[in-house]
Amino acid sequence: MAKAQGLTPDMIFRIWKQHGLQPHHVKTFKLSTDPFFVEKLRDIVGLYLNPPDHALILSFDEKTQIQALDRTQPGLPMKKGRCGTMTHDYKRNGTTTLFAALDILNGKVIGECMPRHRSKEFVHFLNRIDRETAAELDLHVVLDDLSAHKSPEVKRWLQRHPRFHFHFTPTSSSWLNLVERWFGEITRKRIRRGVFKSLGDLVAAIEAYLLHNNAHPTPFTWTKDADTILAKIDHCKASAQALYEGHGGRRGRASVAGAVPVPEQRSRGPKPGAVQGLGHGDGRGRPAAAGESESETGRVLARPRPLGGPRASRVTPPRPARAPPGDAPVGAPGGGGWRPRGSPR
Repeated sequence: MAKAQGLTPDMIFRIWKQHGLQPHHVKTFKLSTDPFFVEKLRDIVGLYLNPPDHALILSFDEKTQIQALDRTQPGLPMKKGRCGTMTHDYKRNGTTTLFAALDILNGKVIGECMPRHRSKEFVHFLNRIDRETAAELDLHVVLDDLSAHKSPEVKRWLQRHPRFHFHFTPTSSSWLNLVERWFGEITRKRIRRGVFKSLGDLVAAIEAYLLHNNAHPTPFTWTKDADTILAKIDHCKASAQALYEGHGGRRGRASVAGAVPVPEQRSRGPKPGAVQGLGHGDGRGRPAAAGESESETGRVLARPRPLGGPRASRVTPPRPARAPPGDAPVGAPGGGGWRPRGSPR
């Protein structure tokens, strides 16, 4: 950009900083296109903030394709002044899928690893939830609209178990599912840095984490109501719409100098002791005309610098010529102590 606009990189950085621009940072987002987004949002957030009586709220999802990775060489442990290390390459020993249902009231998780995530495995996990929860309680399950969750086999199972009630999240809105937050915890604390020699080691590590989590559960608290979330989404849509309408039809590069006014270079008066007669300078040895300014002896005093470039060093006026030897004796008043090179002291 600096080359295209004829400015220095420092000037570009200062313009970005002045206007709070960070082109090296990018955040991702996705607005749901579900036609029933508002209804589903209010339904799920209402369960989180005002759960019904005599019922359990379970947040369910599958964490698929968890890889059992073994490093090609042993890593070094952490010590003072050095973090732990591991090789960048690995050996894959298989994958598994973690089925998990988070109880949002107490933070406990019902989980099980399976090789696949079809309707068959989903029904198997629903039977386990039915066995491990109190029979007198209704179960409200928050889950995504995966096809395996709405198959005819699952619908027949729900007809035989009327205490189960499904609440599907809107399309592209997995952030509404609290179990995703728990998946982030197990990934960061147990899976990402693990070394698993086999698929069995990975499954054992996940099961051990489940036991530890249920022994020391920590529930996640939902704090935003539906109106607050919808207001933020409306603001995001309005900002995106204004951006598209304002810049969607423009092509080509924008002029930085035209978008951000560049301060004019005001000429200052000469300072005492500054070199005069070097064009229209500012008193600090920087002439306005192109080229280099030289003194009577040919010594370069200053060079013009581009806008935003480094300042030229302060220029000292040339010293007056000294009296030749013989005009006054060495050390005499007015002699100035001048001696020819190589003369005896």
